Amino acid sequence: MEIKIPTIYEENIDYFIYKNSEVIFKYYSDIDEEICVVFKSVYGFTYIEFDYMDYAEMLIIERGTWKFGLELIENSPLINKLVKDNFPDGDVTRLARAFGGEMEKLKHYHLAIDDFGFYNILCKELEIQYVDQQRGIST
Repeated sequence: MEIKIPTIYEENIDYFIYKNSEVIFKYYSDIDEEICVVFKSVYGFTYIEFDYMDYAEMLIIERGTWKFGLELIENSPLINKLVKDNFPDGDVTRLARAFGGEMEKLKHYHLAIDDFGFYNILCKELEIQYVDQQRGIST
């Protein structure tokens, strides 16, 4: 499922950091609006450089397509792998306590930026902030 955010261009990226279980991505839109995308309670974070097109080809095979921008991935194979790797015995009691007892909140977001790369973020919460330089923050 696509999540609408202003188009991201490599030259408009301010920073992308991972700290304190959050991934924070800040960039500027075409109309000089500052956008801050915050992924909270992060359990997995990967980056694949855009030059490795075999990943894009894999996405086309798996999903039939891929797009630039931000997507929520339904039935994520990465979440399934995370659970399987950490709970290979399938212990339902331990699994119920995993991820702070909120496994159902765990989501997989895919961010694709032209001429830059692909990010996969496994987290519990997403917040998008739009900062108008004249008026302040709106979420």
